[in-house]
Amino acid sequence: MGNSPHHGGYDHPGNGYEHGGGNGWGGGGGGLPPSRYKTELCRNYLATLSCQYNGCAFAHGVDDLRACNAPGSSYGAPPPTSTGPPPMSAYHSTIEALLDQLRTSAHGELESLQASREAKERLEATLRREQTGRRDDAVAIEAWERHIAALKQELAVLPDLE
Repeated sequence: MGNSPHHGGYDHPGNGYEHGGGNGWGGGGGGLPPSRYKTELCRNYLATLSCQYNGCAFAHGVDDLRACNAPGSSYGAPPPTSTGPPPMSAYHSTIEALLDQLRTSAHGELESLQASREAKERLEATLRREQTGRRDDAVAIEAWERHIAALKQELAVLPDLE
């Protein structure tokens, strides 16, 4: 696979810097150079609070980050071996992002609901006007029918002029 913007090109097989790579620092085949191990946050983890790569060389939360070694310095301690749950600070930014998405979605739903209510009220008002107009028309038709019937009665009593 080609380089992906996910981790600056460091996350796909075939580019030498793989998630779960294996130069002994991430368990697999490739991995970040030792000087870069756990110096960047894992974008998969930030987005979903999980990472599909076993032995990922990227940090899963702020508490998992380590300082990048200066050029020419020795590597330092090997990666941690703990597989326990991530620290609570790792969840904070993701929870805030999810809450923002929820607020945005709820705001959009509320606006949509308000627009639907306003449209319903306009339709109901139009229907009431139409019903009132039809009642008025029916009353007018009845009045004309009575008037026509009265005229027919008057014509019936007139003498035949022929």
